[in-house]
Amino acid sequence: MTLRSLLLIAMTLGSGTGTASAAAPRTPADFAAEQRAATWLSATQIDRNPYLWQGKRVGVVLRLQRMLDPANALVRQLGDDAGPVFVLGDVTPETFRQTAVIAVAEIDSERTSVRGHEQLLSSARLVATFPCTEAECYNWLNGDIGWGQPLPAR
Repeated sequence: MTLRSLLLIAMTLGSGTGTASAAAPRTPADFAAEQRAATWLSATQIDRNPYLWQGKRVGVVLRLQRMLDPANALVRQLGDDAGPVFVLGDVTPETFRQTAVIAVAEIDSERTSVRGHEQLLSSARLVATFPCTEAECYNWLNGDIGWGQPLPAR
């Protein structure tokens, strides 16, 4: 068994998903493909024009800003502390046990109001997460990601 396999098993077990699976995605790219994501988006791209992506599943790399309630979180792009935030629904308090998460989310068709924010915020619904440490998520972010580009067919 390779070190990468052992790390994936440890991450899967540590994510609260129960048991490790031989069919678990090997990389964030595999995960996005298995979840039928259309593309990878930054929080800025989502904020700028959520209507372009409404109803589509997209890959995102996020950091928790704060939980709004037990099912909704205010999130932002990992590494973009000055960038826009958006509301991610269908989460649990366990979703952000780690600081960062790679996720597939479905973009909502409407913006939503959040107390303390002057403008309406973009929103999305969580579909699935790929566990990673903050360092692993940063490594993925620093890779060759075609932001806003269609994912290759697999």
